[in-house]
Amino acid sequence: MELWGSHSNHSVVFVEPDFPYLEALAPYQPLTMKIVHCPIDTSLSFTQANKLIRDLKPGNLLVPDVYLHPPVSAPLRSDLVIQGKSWDKLLLDLVGQKDPSSPQNWSLQHWV
Repeated sequence: MELWGSHSNHSVVFVEPDFPYLEALAPYQPLTMKIVHCPIDTSLSFTQANKLIRDLKPGNLLVPDVYLHPPVSAPLRSDLVIQGKSWDKLLLDLVGQKDPSSPQNWSLQHWV
């Protein structure tokens, strides 16, 4: 916040529904950067998430790479993946990471 907060070309996005983002921002006021509160419902099923993606048609989507492939234990369960018309993978995950939720294993997907 201290580094980027005074520049209007920067943004911060808060996605945690129960996080008091206004309280978190208070010590850094005034801020010129864009503040976005977009709470994510973590209880969405793959079916619900895929419908939401189809309806919203995002230009880019940041998702853990493990959500783009069926689980190893159920390789035929294509219903357990985030599906798109076609994904062009812009960032590759790092190989050998033990924690699939680690940011290093997230991929930016571009909807084409």
